[in-house]
Amino acid sequence: MPRTKSKYPDECRKIGDRFIYVLEKKLGLSLAEAAAELGYSNPSTLYAIRDGKALPSHEKILAAAEILKSRRNRVIDMNWLFTGVKKPYITAISTDKLDAIDNDIINSLQHMSADQKKALSVLLGN
Repeated sequence: MPRTKSKYPDECRKIGDRFIYVLEKKLGLSLAEAAAELGYSNPSTLYAIRDGKALPSHEKILAAAEILKSRRNRVIDMNWLFTGVKKPYITAISTDKLDAIDNDIINSLQHMSADQKKALSVLLGN
């Protein structure tokens, strides 16, 4: 199926620019390296994205997000990716912090009275 021209070429180019920015600047990958890591057969699709002729698929956006999360402990801010508003990424919560939060919750639950536990159960819909 041939590609059709977008009704929103400026927006497509800006989204493509932000996607390529994540790959090159935040992950430090060349387009050839990024193409290989994201599973493209060659980097031509990434060049088309960079030039505003194509958009990345949701699968490739998610793959790039996973790479960013695993290597830099950051999550792509999808609002930024599509609109340019805010920052390109959000710092992910470390597992140590999550473990501490989990432990705090468990400790709080263990020290609740029976009435507090009952009220919490009603609040949670159990």
